[in-house]
This record gives sequence, C-alpha cells and structure tokens, in this order.
Amino acid sequence: MSKQTKQAGSYTEEMSEEIQVQFFQNKSGTYVADLFGYINSPAQFSQIVTVLNNMRPDDELVINLCSLGGSLSAISSLLHAINKTEGNVHICATGSNASASTLVLLSGHSFELSEDFEALIHNGSFGIGGNFNEMRVQANFALGHMEKILRNHYQGFLSDFEIEEMLKGVDIVMGPEEWYNRATSRIEKMQAALAEMQKAEEKAARKPRIKKPLTLVPENKSA
Repeated sequence: MSKQTKQAGSYTEEMSEEIQVQFFQNKSGTYVADLFGYINSPAQFSQIVTVLNNMRPDDELVINLCSLGGSLSAISSLLHAINKTEGNVHICATGSNASASTLVLLSGHSFELSEDFEALIHNGSFGIGGNFNEMRVQANFALGHMEKILRNHYQGFLSDFEIEEMLKGVDIVMGPEEWYNRATSRIEKMQAALAEMQKAEEKAARKPRIKKPLTLVPENKSA
C-alpha cells in the first residue's frame, strides 16, 4: 500500500470524508488512522477496512480515537473488519468519546487512554419514516436489533443491572481509571474463557478412540 501523507481531518455531520491510513516504514507493519469527529457514513472507513482485511499477524493498526459517536450502522463495517482481522488493533483514545465511539474502543485488541479521557454510554436514537404500517414494522425491528447489538458489545464491561438501566435511558459516564479497570477485567475474562475452550478442544483431540469389538463370522462348512 502506498504511503499516505495527508492527515485525517475532523468530521462533523456535514463532512464524511474517507479517513486516511498512514503506513510508517520505519516501524514495519504499522499503520495509523485518525478517527476524529462525527461518524455518519461507512465510506469513512473504506480504506481502514481494506487495510484490516489485508493485515498479517505481525501487522498493527493504531487508531487514534476522539469522537462523540454517530451512526451505529456506519460503524458496523469497521467493527466487523476489526473482529476478523489477523493483525493487532491498538486504540488510543483521548478526550470525549461517546455512543458508537465506545464500541470502537471496546473492539480493539489493546488500548491506551489519555488523562483527560471521558466516555458516555447510552441507548442511542434512530429515526424512521413512511406510512403507519411501515413505521410500526421498522420501529419494532429497530428496537430489538439495537438492544441486541448493545447487549453483545457491552456484555462483560457493564453489569447486567447497568445494561438494563442503560436500555431504559440512563446515561453512564466514566473517566479513564474506571474505564481501564472495567476493560482490563473484561479482557482477562475473555482470555480465560478462550483458554478454557482451547483446553477442552485439546482434551477432546487426545481422547482415545474406542474400537468396535470384532464380529466373528462363522465358517461356512461344506456339506
């Protein structure tokens, strides 16, 4: 991939330019992208997604993150690419990060926080249009779909009680120390669960096969 020299700018609701990814040759395999401002289009992440899809296990992408959130649908392409990449994704979060931006921070394989970091977690919002029946169908689906996404992403980071309160409309705000403690605890639990799965798979692979008993066929004696 060619080296990018243009720095990514800030993004607002009126601006959805593609985020540029820089490659540093002096740090082999290290890519850097800036996710600043409002998230409103998956087109912002087309270059980042391409990099993630082609990363090798020894490659790393550093995402500098400072965003008040935006469209959950727009961020979905980035979250999916991070989840399936073979490389490592490091998130460097600074300043205020809210809503969909917190999902990006939770998706990284490693992270760091600035001293002035703060996060806002809430249940989001959406708009629908059309005739009465279309709006009712869309609303019923969207509510269940958004709830499922939020539960999946915040599980292990928020308590079950906090998730229920958040879905009822309670805003959750935290600083760097609380986020760090929660996130590291979540990572440790995920690593422990993965180790147990690998242990079970290895045990199953070592399990000896049970041979079926031989069946003797009586000799056919000629008359």
